[in-house]
Amino acid sequence: MSSEIHIDETQEKDWTVIRLSGRLDAITCDKAQEAMLKSISPSSPKLAVETTALDYISSAGIRSLLMAGKAASRLAGGAFAVLRPSPIVGKVLGECGLDSCLGVCMQLPE
Repeated sequence: MSSEIHIDETQEKDWTVIRLSGRLDAITCDKAQEAMLKSISPSSPKLAVETTALDYISSAGIRSLLMAGKAASRLAGGAFAVLRPSPIVGKVLGECGLDSCLGVCMQLPE
């Protein structure tokens, strides 16, 4: 099975939304993490990562989400959320106890 990830970035309200589709694993996590970290700045400190179209997430993928969340939380007014998780992402984050830590939600927080 090939490891591919597709990344799309948009603005919604005062959030940057990164949509990931494909697989977030050891092969693709660096590309995704780079996109997430580049999107966070003092002028745009809120990041939501939509994972509706992720087919797979590995521990390396989870780590990239944690790193992005940590970077966003360090900024004044910063926030991080995993938005509309796919069933597999929701299950994995829930089983790891990271769903509340990563702000898993179905819609953007206010």
